[in-house]
Amino acid sequence: EGKWQLIPRQIDEEAETRFQQLDKLYRQQNPRPKSFLLIREWEKMRLLTVEHQVMREVVFQLRM
Repeated sequence: EGKWQLIPRQIDEEAETRFQQLDKLYRQQNPRPKSFLLIREWEKMRLLTVEHQVMREVVFQLRM
């Protein structure tokens, strides 16, 4: 029963760390635009891209 309490915390910590790494990488590879409309699109794409990658790499991994 203890695993069911520890695993979600572990996943959360790993996901947060990986999110920060991928976000930094995305910002380096894709500079933030200056225009408001472009910034809005850029922010949405950044979040979708980074969150999708975190889900694939960390959250959806089978744990025992």
